[in-house]
Amino acid sequence: GRGTTGRGPLWDREIVDDMKNVTLADQIEAVRALPEVAPEADLNRVAMIGWSYGGFLSALAVIDAPDVFHAACAGAPPTDWTLYDTHYTERYLGLDPDVYRRNSIIDDAPKLRRPLMLIHGFADDNVTIAHSLRLSQALMAAGRP
Repeated sequence: GRGTTGRGPLWDREIVDDMKNVTLADQIEAVRALPEVAPEADLNRVAMIGWSYGGFLSALAVIDAPDVFHAACAGAPPTDWTLYDTHYTERYLGLDPDVYRRNSIIDDAPKLRRPLMLIHGFADDNVTIAHSLRLSQALMAAGRP
Protein backbone atom coordinates (compact mmCIF):
# COMPACT_ATOMS: atom_id res chain seq x y z
CA GLY A 1 0.00 0.00 0.00
CA ARG A 2 0.92 3.62 -0.27
CA GLY A 3 1.51 3.85 3.46
CA THR A 4 4.23 1.21 3.73
CA THR A 5 7.86 1.85 4.61
CA GLY A 6 9.48 4.27 2.22
CA ARG A 7 6.36 6.32 1.61
CA GLY A 8 6.97 9.78 0.30
CA PRO A 9 5.36 13.21 0.19
CA LEU A 10 2.83 12.07 -2.43
CA TRP A 11 1.29 9.64 0.06
CA ASP A 12 1.18 12.31 2.75
CA ARG A 13 -0.70 14.62 0.39
CA GLU A 14 -3.16 11.92 -0.68
CA ILE A 15 -4.41 11.29 2.85
CA VAL A 16 -4.88 14.96 3.77
CA ASP A 17 -8.51 15.42 4.87
CA ASP A 18 -9.29 11.79 3.94
CA MET A 19 -7.18 9.41 6.03
CA LYS A 20 -10.11 7.08 6.48
CA ASN A 21 -10.96 6.37 2.85
CA VAL A 22 -7.48 6.44 1.33
CA THR A 23 -5.87 4.08 3.82
CA LEU A 24 -8.81 1.65 3.72
CA ALA A 25 -8.78 1.67 -0.09
CA ASP A 26 -5.14 0.51 0.01
CA GLN A 27 -6.06 -2.41 2.28
CA ILE A 28 -8.97 -3.42 0.07
CA GLU A 29 -6.72 -3.32 -2.99
CA ALA A 30 -4.16 -5.52 -1.22
CA VAL A 31 -6.78 -8.13 -0.27
CA ARG A 32 -8.20 -8.23 -3.77
CA ALA A 33 -4.68 -8.70 -5.21
CA LEU A 34 -3.87 -11.53 -2.79
CA PRO A 35 -4.97 -14.41 -5.07
CA GLU A 36 -2.31 -13.37 -7.59
CA VAL A 37 0.47 -14.19 -5.12
CA ALA A 38 -1.33 -16.69 -2.89
CA PRO A 39 -3.96 -18.59 -4.91
CA GLU A 40 -4.82 -20.68 -1.85
CA ALA A 41 -6.03 -17.59 0.04
CA ASP A 42 -9.67 -17.81 1.09
CA LEU A 43 -11.09 -14.33 0.56
CA ASN A 44 -14.23 -15.35 2.45
CA ARG A 45 -12.21 -15.55 5.68
CA VAL A 46 -10.25 -12.30 5.72
CA ALA A 47 -9.75 -10.63 9.09
CA MET A 48 -7.65 -7.69 10.20
CA ILE A 49 -5.87 -7.04 13.47
CA GLY A 50 -4.03 -3.90 14.42
CA TRP A 51 -2.99 -1.60 17.22
CA SER A 52 -3.25 2.19 17.37
CA TYR A 53 -3.70 3.40 13.78
CA GLY A 54 -3.83 -0.27 12.79
CA GLY A 55 -6.64 -0.70 15.31
CA PHE A 56 -8.49 2.22 13.76
CA LEU A 57 -8.00 0.68 10.32
CA SER A 58 -9.13 -2.75 11.55
CA ALA A 59 -12.36 -1.39 13.01
CA LEU A 60 -12.90 0.74 9.92
CA ALA A 61 -12.40 -2.31 7.70
CA VAL A 62 -15.29 -4.30 9.18
CA ILE A 63 -17.51 -1.23 9.39
CA ASP A 64 -16.95 0.23 5.91
CA ALA A 65 -15.88 -2.84 3.91
CA PRO A 66 -17.71 -5.86 5.37
CA ASP A 67 -17.77 -7.52 1.96
CA VAL A 68 -13.95 -7.70 2.08
CA PHE A 69 -13.16 -7.98 5.80
CA HIS A 70 -15.11 -10.56 7.79
CA ALA A 71 -13.79 -9.93 11.30
CA ALA A 72 -11.42 -7.58 13.09
CA CYS A 73 -9.56 -7.07 16.32
CA ALA A 74 -8.87 -3.40 17.08
CA GLY A 75 -6.35 -2.60 19.78
CA ALA A 76 -6.34 0.95 21.16
CA PRO A 77 -7.98 2.43 18.06
CA PRO A 78 -8.12 6.21 17.72
CA THR A 79 -11.84 6.41 16.96
CA ASP A 80 -12.35 10.15 17.37
CA TRP A 81 -9.50 12.27 16.01
CA THR A 82 -10.52 15.28 18.13
CA LEU A 83 -9.12 13.35 21.11
CA TYR A 84 -5.76 12.60 19.49
CA ASP A 85 -2.45 14.52 19.48
CA THR A 86 -2.78 17.75 17.51
CA HIS A 87 0.75 17.52 16.10
CA TYR A 88 -0.39 14.44 14.17
CA THR A 89 -4.01 15.23 13.41
CA GLU A 90 -3.47 18.79 12.22
CA ARG A 91 -0.83 17.55 9.79
CA TYR A 92 -3.38 15.37 8.00
CA LEU A 93 -6.78 16.76 9.00
CA GLY A 94 -6.12 20.47 9.40
CA LEU A 95 -8.49 22.45 11.62
CA ASP A 96 -11.97 21.97 10.11
CA PRO A 97 -14.17 20.08 12.63
CA ASP A 98 -16.18 18.52 9.79
CA VAL A 99 -13.03 16.83 8.46
CA TYR A 100 -12.45 15.31 11.91
CA ARG A 101 -16.05 14.07 12.03
CA ARG A 102 -15.80 12.51 8.56
CA ASN A 103 -12.61 10.67 9.53
CA SER A 104 -13.99 9.37 12.83
CA ILE A 105 -15.61 5.95 13.02
CA ILE A 106 -18.00 6.84 15.86
CA ASP A 107 -20.88 7.89 13.60
CA ASP A 108 -20.35 4.77 11.47
CA ALA A 109 -21.04 2.40 14.38
CA PRO A 110 -24.60 1.53 13.22
CA LYS A 111 -23.14 0.07 10.00
CA LEU A 112 -21.22 -2.68 11.83
CA ARG A 113 -22.41 -6.16 10.85
CA ARG A 114 -19.19 -8.18 11.22
CA PRO A 115 -17.46 -9.35 14.42
CA LEU A 116 -15.26 -6.69 16.02
CA MET A 117 -13.19 -7.19 19.16
CA LEU A 118 -12.05 -4.02 20.92
CA ILE A 119 -8.98 -4.15 23.18
CA HIS A 120 -7.70 -1.20 25.18
CA GLY A 121 -5.64 -0.52 28.28
CA PHE A 122 -6.22 2.18 30.87
CA ALA A 123 -2.57 3.25 30.96
CA ASP A 124 -2.30 4.17 27.27
CA ASP A 125 -1.36 7.85 27.20
CA ASN A 126 -1.24 8.08 23.41
CA VAL A 127 -4.66 6.71 22.50
CA THR A 128 -6.64 7.10 25.70
CA ILE A 129 -9.36 4.67 26.74
CA ALA A 130 -11.94 7.34 25.84
CA HIS A 131 -11.56 6.33 22.18
CA SER A 132 -12.67 2.74 22.74
CA LEU A 133 -15.32 3.78 25.24
CA ARG A 134 -16.88 6.18 22.75
CA LEU A 135 -16.95 3.54 20.03
CA SER A 136 -18.30 0.94 22.44
CA GLN A 137 -21.04 3.34 23.55
CA ALA A 138 -21.95 4.13 19.92
CA LEU A 139 -22.06 0.42 19.07
CA MET A 140 -24.32 -0.35 22.03
CA ALA A 141 -26.61 2.59 21.20
CA ALA A 142 -26.89 1.19 17.67
CA GLY A 143 -27.75 -2.27 18.97
CA ARG A 144 -24.36 -3.70 18.02
CA PRO A 145 -22.96 -4.86 21.40
